Amino acid sequence: MTEKPFEGVLGNTVQLRLIEYLLALPKLDFTVTELARKANVSRQSSNDALKGFFQWKLVQKVSRRGNMNFYAIDLDSPIVAALYNFNEAITGEMYP
Repeated sequence: MTEKPFEGVLGNTVQLRLIEYLLALPKLDFTVTELARKANVSRQSSNDALKGFFQWKLVQKVSRRGNMNFYAIDLDSPIVAALYNFNEAITGEMYP
């Protein structure tokens, strides 16, 4: 059994790695490059995943510093709230 709840149930994709990372650090913001590094994926894969997250309103652009955009999980999103509940349910099964 994997230590990462989403990967254990849903597999190992770029999107799952990124969303799991963002859910774990909801008060922080990140550049695409930082997210790619933390999820151990290419910058292009991270950028592509973020585009999908925007369409589903899972992330938001929170600031721009210099020539870099910073992104964070959208805590107002009902889908994000459901993902938190899903994550808690999986974790509860893994660690009763």
